[in-house]
Amino acid sequence: KYPDCKEVKIHTGQKLEFAGITMQALHTHEDLVNATTGISNYSGSSMNNTSTVIKLTVNGMSVIILGDAYPSIENGMLSVYTAETLKSDVVQIAHHAYNGVSKALYDVIDADIVVIPCTYGQYAYKYIDVESVDSKYPNLNPVLEAADAVYFMGRKEFTVGLAVVNGEITVVYEPEARPTT
Repeated sequence: KYPDCKEVKIHTGQKLEFAGITMQALHTHEDLVNATTGISNYSGSSMNNTSTVIKLTVNGMSVIILGDAYPSIENGMLSVYTAETLKSDVVQIAHHAYNGVSKALYDVIDADIVVIPCTYGQYAYKYIDVESVDSKYPNLNPVLEAADAVYFMGRKEFTVGLAVVNGEITVVYEPEARPTT
């Protein structure tokens, strides 16, 4: 349908700039390939180990999108990048907030705004210990407590995205009624 459309296959460390946005790839599936042997270290235990992690920067504000990153990705990023590279204003919590990425990565990212890619209802039902009202993944408790704002995605206040307006981060919510056609 679009024969002249350009395709870019992004590689770890690569930076792309478009429409005033800088996108840096911090991890791609290629990081699973042994540089000496050329053989993938992917064990097949989880496709999440192949997640792409990117950092977007616009107007001096940044967001790290961790996707479904697993601890193996976290370990690789912490061994390669400095705090200066990983520091971000906003972080999308990895894998719906339940995969064991440690507090160490979130501490280095040091984001003021946290976006959790599931509804609050899912999070409360699946990931909070009702007895203590703490996350079943205790590494997240201090991260959420330290954040200036925590946003969930889904239903009633569905977070469509975050926008930078006049240097401030604004939450964009789903309209109450979506067209049916």
